[in-house]
Amino acid sequence: MNVALPHIQTALGFSDNNLAWIVNVYALVFGGLLLLGGRSGDLLGRRRIFITGLLVFSLASELGSNGRVLTT
Repeated sequence: MNVALPHIQTALGFSDNNLAWIVNVYALVFGGLLLLGGRSGDLLGRRRIFITGLLVFSLASELGSNGRVLTT
């Protein structure tokens, strides 16, 4: 996340205060999804959630690799 911040700032014209909001929102969403994944693992089984996560990640990676490259 921190590596992309300078590019985000120049591409979107954000101020330093707006960049702080981006980092905070990223941390909140990551924490919320981490809690959701942990609770799902408790209810449905850790192995099932792990395999589901691997499948979703693999599918998203495959779709991303087959997508067209956008040039500007």
